[in-house]
Amino acid sequence: MKSYRVHSLRELVSSSDFLTWHKKHSEMSESLRQLEDKREVLELDLNIAKYRAESFQNFADETLFKAGDFEDQSARSEAQYAEIENDSFQLLSDFEDKSRDEEQARIELHGIEKVLEDRRQDASERRATLEAQSGRESAQSDSKLKELGDEIASLGKQADVLRAKFDEQTKMREALWSQVEDTWSNAFRANMARSEFSYQGRRIHSKAESYFGKADEVRKEVAELSDEISKTDERLSSAKADRA
Repeated sequence: MKSYRVHSLRELVSSSDFLTWHKKHSEMSESLRQLEDKREVLELDLNIAKYRAESFQNFADETLFKAGDFEDQSARSEAQYAEIENDSFQLLSDFEDKSRDEEQARIELHGIEKVLEDRRQDASERRATLEAQSGRESAQSDSKLKELGDEIASLGKQADVLRAKFDEQTKMREALWSQVEDTWSNAFRANMARSEFSYQGRRIHSKAESYFGKADEVRKEVAELSDEISKTDERLSSAKADRA
């Protein structure tokens, strides 16, 4: 290395050439420092953008999964609704059949009760006539009145049987109607659940799409920042070479 005396160095650093060189060197150093600061800021922004993109992606995936759960629940409720509807049609058909059976039993019961009432009326009138003509003892020994009594007893037993049959048919019809009402109530709840789950699924699915859109937007920002960092690195390399 070439040596210089102090006075020679003083003359050198005081010369216009040195001052020009020093000014240029200082400007390059300042520009380099600014580029390094800029790159640090870009690197920080890039890391933040990557984190945001990943977060939005995770939010989107989790939200889409929740939307899928609601859509599955909606599908299950729809299947349940269809099954209940089919059952209700069968129950309603059974109810109508049982209503016809009950009505037939009612007609049979009313028919036998009408005949029974007529026979009782006939017996009452004959007894009154006989008692008026011959006295009570004659009425008690009358064969026709005895036949009417036997017929009334037989008709009474038939009426009891038909009344029991009618009561049974009525209870069965009422039980079927209760089941029909229950299926209608269950069908209503299943249909409401299907609508609610479907709405929630659409709402959350839309939210997931919004997160996916934000993730894509931030990924574009990541790409732009990465490109800007690459350009800054090139400028840094050039600035360092120039200063050297």
